[in-house]
Amino acid sequence: AQALERVIKCAEGAAIATGCTYKASKFNNDVDDTVLNPGLDALFMEQAKYAGLNYSANKSDSFGSSDAGNVSYKIPMIQPVLKVTEEGHPGHTLEFARACVTPYADNALALGAKALAFTGLALITDRQKLEGIIKSHKEKLSAK
Repeated sequence: AQALERVIKCAEGAAIATGCTYKASKFNNDVDDTVLNPGLDALFMEQAKYAGLNYSANKSDSFGSSDAGNVSYKIPMIQPVLKVTEEGHPGHTLEFARACVTPYADNALALGAKALAFTGLALITDRQKLEGIIKSHKEKLSAK
């Protein structure tokens, strides 16, 4: 919101300086921060190991933008990032695109899908775990 106001003021200043008019309107939704859920993250990590995925929660230096934060205000969510290339290629490059159509990438995606499926299965078969994750989510929301 603060950045939007600054951009509009820049447009207003430029219009005044040049004797022009301007029109500004917002064309996209706000993008919220992400409500983290350590319990759900831990469950995914556990299930990833069970699925045979060598997964670590290390942060990547290469992320795109996302409106997943908006979703995280409605429901508990995770957003795991899988290593789908053997080399560390930044996203949206030709090298990354080429690496994504290799057996290594196919295997990483299959294991990631298994880990997500196992996570979902754990949630629907363990009501206490599910309720704990939902409770934690509600507590995080009320603290914001």
